[in-house]
Amino acid sequence: MLFDLIDSVPVFELTVNGSTAKTTISFDTDEPQISQDLVKQLGLTSIKIAGSKNKPEENIVEKVEVIITPTDRPYFKTQATVKDFGTDAYGFKLGLNYIKGKELVINYKDTWLLISDAK
Repeated sequence: MLFDLIDSVPVFELTVNGSTAKTTISFDTDEPQISQDLVKQLGLTSIKIAGSKNKPEENIVEKVEVIITPTDRPYFKTQATVKDFGTDAYGFKLGLNYIKGKELVINYKDTWLLISDAK
């Protein structure tokens, strides 16, 4: 997998719902996250989920269903949390659940980097 370092963040391309999306790996969340801009660009319909029984209006999470198609494995369908990424160079973040128990080998300027969660 080829990637670029943009503002010290590895950014690579991944197919999300049939379109190419600039992507990074997030080590601060378990689940995937998608930018509000990419949701609009892909024409995805989001659902709002209340995070609290007592005051649901105070803690609302917005999610969309996505199909992620990595180049080296079958597609998988999951939910991604909608976030405002501001002016970041990517529109999609893979969470830790994506790399759990896997090894990712990526190429940066002809240098190979191994990211492993294998225990």
